[in-house]
Amino acid sequence: MMKSKMLFMLVLLCFLGTVAVVYFLFESKPPALVVKPVSPLSTNLVEQVLQTNAVAQTTTNRVVAKKDATQKKISSLNISKPVSIIVGLDPQNATYNARVKAMHQLTRKLAADDCQALQLFLAGGTSGRNALKPLEFDGLKNDVLGILLRQEVIPDGLSQQVIDMYHDQGNDETWRNYCIQYMVPCYQALATSTTDTNAAAERQEIVDACWGALAEKNKSIAGTSLICLETMSRTHPEIDREKLAGTAVALASDETCGEATRITAFGVCSSMGKTGLLPTAKALAQTGDTIPLRMAAIAAVGDLGGKDDAELLRSLAADSDKRIASCSHSALDRLNKRFPVQAL
Repeated sequence: MMKSKMLFMLVLLCFLGTVAVVYFLFESKPPALVVKPVSPLSTNLVEQVLQTNAVAQTTTNRVVAKKDATQKKISSLNISKPVSIIVGLDPQNATYNARVKAMHQLTRKLAADDCQALQLFLAGGTSGRNALKPLEFDGLKNDVLGILLRQEVIPDGLSQQVIDMYHDQGNDETWRNYCIQYMVPCYQALATSTTDTNAAAERQEIVDACWGALAEKNKSIAGTSLICLETMSRTHPEIDREKLAGTAVALASDETCGEATRITAFGVCSSMGKTGLLPTAKALAQTGDTIPLRMAAIAAVGDLGGKDDAELLRSLAADSDKRIASCSHSALDRLNKRFPVQAL
């Protein structure tokens, strides 16, 4: 009897448990999902992202269309075999070495269509680019620009093209740096041009571009521009040498300036005889953050210093770093040439 009651109780408990589970599964409701309204800030952010993507896609489409159109123009020209290889229209000779070899076949008297094809290549005719590494491609364009500027008759619009390519932020830093370098021969050519009616305006654009490039002090571009301005100012008095010298001193002394530009600024100050940089140079010769920066400062002490600075250079010539020691010996030799040996 007792066993029957226990069995009955167990069955009852199982039944009640089953009922409870069924009730929970079918009758209970999950908590309502709370949907928060999108804030204006979130909406604006999404819209900004979509707008940015749309602008980027539009720019990409425009660049692709421009390159396609440029390639079609190149293909329509009557160009020589070497130029065809250089601009990438010969798949069998798409390597860097093959294209450089073709470059060596060009003369200073290229046909008009060859010149135009090379200019279009610089403007975005990039057929065969994928066969080249970025530095190879920039090097090839550098050679192309060089041959165009060495023509007996420089192609129309080339100087303006160089200016525009520098200003184009879509070009990489290396190529923009090359363009700054080529502004010097462009300026010289424009200064003697008797046919370019825009010569004066383009020369001013070159000067403005070079001064503007000095703001890119975290890159090597500012240093390159310093050299270009100093070179042009030697024979063109319209370029303010005093302003340039002051700028060079400021860049050399600027701790936030990129190392490459800062080192170049030391060299420009030395070539221009800016002794005002000497205190900074003497300090950095001993405490500069890097070996190249210290070497630039030591060289400046040798170029700008007086006989009282010989002792500093002697002490640095005994430095354990061979680079510092060698640079200091050279600087001391230059100092010796400017002052009597017995005084040192």
